[in-house]
Amino acid sequence: MDDAVAWFETALALDPNYLPAQIRAAEGLLETGELGASERLYRRVLDRSPVEPRARLGLGRIHAARGELPKAVQQYETACTLNPGYAEARYALAMALRELNLSEKAQQHLALYRQSPTGQPSIEDPVLQRVLRQEAGADTYTRAGVERVNAGELELGAELLERALELNPRDEGASSSLLIAYGRMGDQSRAGEHFRRSLKVLPASEDLHFNYATILARDGKFDEASELFARVLEINPQHADSYANLGYIREESGDVETAVDHYRRALDHDPSNPTARFRLGRLALAQGLIQEAVGHFRAALHAARDQRDQLLYGIATASAMAGDFAEASRIAREAHASARSSGNTALADAIEADLVSFQQRAGSGQ
Repeated sequence: MDDAVAWFETALALDPNYLPAQIRAAEGLLETGELGASERLYRRVLDRSPVEPRARLGLGRIHAARGELPKAVQQYETACTLNPGYAEARYALAMALRELNLSEKAQQHLALYRQSPTGQPSIEDPVLQRVLRQEAGADTYTRAGVERVNAGELELGAELLERALELNPRDEGASSSLLIAYGRMGDQSRAGEHFRRSLKVLPASEDLHFNYATILARDGKFDEASELFARVLEINPQHADSYANLGYIREESGDVETAVDHYRRALDHDPSNPTARFRLGRLALAQGLIQEAVGHFRAALHAARDQRDQLLYGIATASAMAGDFAEASRIAREAHASARSSGNTALADAIEADLVSFQQRAGSGQ
């Protein structure tokens, strides 16, 4: 670490405002116990970029090392607000809250941490981008592009993936990831054009077919999406997500019997499939089959990446239907925190309204 700090400081001697080196040097100084020097660098970063979550996490760790836990919590909370998926900040916040005996809040943040235990903000690095443009091969562009897409930097990620495909049009990972980027940007035109172009060189790519089918389904083009999901199953008859999505399309069209059959086929190949479990849970709940519904929701929680708030809400609703309003309140609070963290404000508002009712009925002993 001492050697690393020396190199970061050399970089800063060449360019004192080079943000990546400032952040890395501050992190290194913190690791070596140089709290004062580390704090000065972090504050230099925040003077130029007040929304830099890594600097907020670093200041929080400095406060924690000095025994200033309330100040540490403030910095951790700011880091999590700036980047809700920042795993290190979320975990540090949970541990600090636990030390302050705020156990309930600590558990809420631990639950959010478990949703994305590896998430972290990227650092804008113009020097790295110049190196990539000049020296990189297709694989390097693909890795960098996927990293940027996962960090939410969709335009930059798409640019890097497009460059990868210029160098290697048969790079299936770059092609499928570029579709994801276009889909998340809501750019249906580029997504369709890219899919048709890529299909000429990768006609049997299940990822290409599946990703574009997902984009079409989200746009309400169910007939075209169904054809592509069916094509995925021709390529790979064990593709559980395609069965689950076909089930969803059939359910939306009113054919519940066929939908349930597709959901169960998905579970044959992936017993924890979140989409199939969630939809089967909702159908069971509508029929008053509370235990069956809870079983589906809980099975999906282990595999869900972006449905955790909905699954918890389903369990809370089932608990209320069973008359256990104290349990319904507890789980609804966790669902509400998850929905807020993921930016799903409509769902958070719906949960909040039910939570008030659950708490009232729990308090009255109903």
